[in-house]
Amino acid sequence: MTHEHDHNHEEEQYITLVNEDGDEELFEILFTFDSEEFEKSYVLCYPVGDGEDEEEVIVHAYAYTPAEDGSIGELMPVTTDEEWDIIEEVYNTFTLDDEE
Repeated sequence: MTHEHDHNHEEEQYITLVNEDGDEELFEILFTFDSEEFEKSYVLCYPVGDGEDEEEVIVHAYAYTPAEDGSIGELMPVTTDEEWDIIEEVYNTFTLDDEE
């Protein structure tokens, strides 16, 4: 099981998502990674502004198809418990690395 994730703290990246009310929301990308096991790419992001005055930030995770230019293309929901387990494992590793 191999996981790669890329993150650069100097270069913040953002994506715009449409919520269930049809409103656009700006999200900051925490990091992306690829799973060879599921042959998918994943992005973890959170709403811009979250975490500034709050103790807990809600992180959203999506599978995605990379666009031809290498950017994040179409987002898809994560559908299996096995995928969530991988995402949680990579996220926990990422947060431990950030704390050190």
